Amino acid sequence: MNFYRAVKIFVVSAVLVRLGFSAAAQEMPESEESADRAIDEELKWIQAEAVVFTEIATKTKIDADLAPGMITVLKGKDLESQGFRTVGESLVLVPGADLNSSMSGSLSTIIRGITSSVKIKMLLNGVPMNSTMEGLGGLLDMGIAQVERIEVIRGPGSCLYGEWAYMGVVNVMTYQKGNRVFGSAGSYDAFGAGIRTAYESDDKTFRTGLNIAGSERGRSDVSSGPDISGREEDINDEIKSRSAILSLDYRKLSLTGQWTESRMGTYFGLTGAIPPSEYENLHSNTYKMLEARFSPDISRHLTSEIKFGGREYVWDSGDFWLFPAGVITPYDTIGASYYKEHALYGGILFHWSGWQKQNWLIGTDYEYSTMKDLWMKVNYDPVTYESVPYQTFTGDKNWLDEDKERKVSGLFLQDQIDITEKVSFTLGLIRFRFQIFMKCRQRRKILRLCAPGSEPGA
Repeated sequence: MNFYRAVKIFVVSAVLVRLGFSAAAQEMPESEESADRAIDEELKWIQAEAVVFTEIATKTKIDADLAPGMITVLKGKDLESQGFRTVGESLVLVPGADLNSSMSGSLSTIIRGITSSVKIKMLLNGVPMNSTMEGLGGLLDMGIAQVERIEVIRGPGSCLYGEWAYMGVVNVMTYQKGNRVFGSAGSYDAFGAGIRTAYESDDKTFRTGLNIAGSERGRSDVSSGPDISGREEDINDEIKSRSAILSLDYRKLSLTGQWTESRMGTYFGLTGAIPPSEYENLHSNTYKMLEARFSPDISRHLTSEIKFGGREYVWDSGDFWLFPAGVITPYDTIGASYYKEHALYGGILFHWSGWQKQNWLIGTDYEYSTMKDLWMKVNYDPVTYESVPYQTFTGDKNWLDEDKERKVSGLFLQDQIDITEKVSFTLGLIRFRFQIFMKCRQRRKILRLCAPGSEPGA
């Protein structure tokens, strides 16, 4: 409180000096009102700069420093001024977090030493991104110029966010306000560009925003070192990234459409064998999402949120080189794989604050995902490994079982008890039900009950 009192005295002094004591007595009331307004604006600015509010920990607005759990909030403008280019690069600022790269160049997040992407929930503006096939989220290549803030929970988040959240939650919030055109260029033929624009009606009942960006970087001079056959040359670490976010808000209703795509080179190869230059290609991960939310206030102490959305994920390897001649076939082994899934999800959340020093959350979620297209191409028989012409395989010779469906439903309950202004106690409980339908239509059910931080499933 002494700090704010000192700031207030300083602001009052500055305003009085600016207004001047030479004003006539009849002008003093107006000067005092101006000083009060200036003080209020200055204190709002100080609060905005010094206090960071987040909803990632409890789904209720709270000071990040006082939130239960280990929370880190990174501001996009700070990251950009420090030279960070992507979301993935900036996560190294989070204590206990790092990045891992596979032989093929795919990035995943490490939290507390665990490198499993299927245990970290990835959100883009609160919209779930994890694919059912791998659990990846496709956010690490997004450019920082689009990002307003990155919120990270280090540690369990399953009781509020369900599957994938066992080791942490990463929520990337993009700019929804302001207008800007931006561009960049760098070494290795790197360049990027984008635009963001927004509109808000005079009565503040309607808002819309558009945020589009893309970037590319050519091959660097990184040497592979000897591969499994002793070959050595520069890797193909070319990368291309695209993303677009459109938001529409009218009163309590919001609609969000999001698209991200990343294409990257073969790096060290899918099998540890460096592809020859004539076989180098780019493999891609593409996400398309559409979500609607309605947040009516039922009463003074009871609010709600209803959401419904859909997601499409596509993995396309392109034609890739697997092994040199003599390992599987008398000639170079090549292949390709393709996977597409669709997911529909929905949920409802109630927030009750009618009891003194308590905030109750109760909600339910449901998701249904299914494989839509799945195939592989190779120049050998996947069962006998005999050499065959380069062709497409499905059915029993496919690289994954086809026609799988997955249903996940859950119910969660949380009570946040404010013991003092700076001490609160949070208790959560979640129950999840998994239903997996195989192509033979056999059904497997899993019922689990977990305390806060335990894993409901993978």
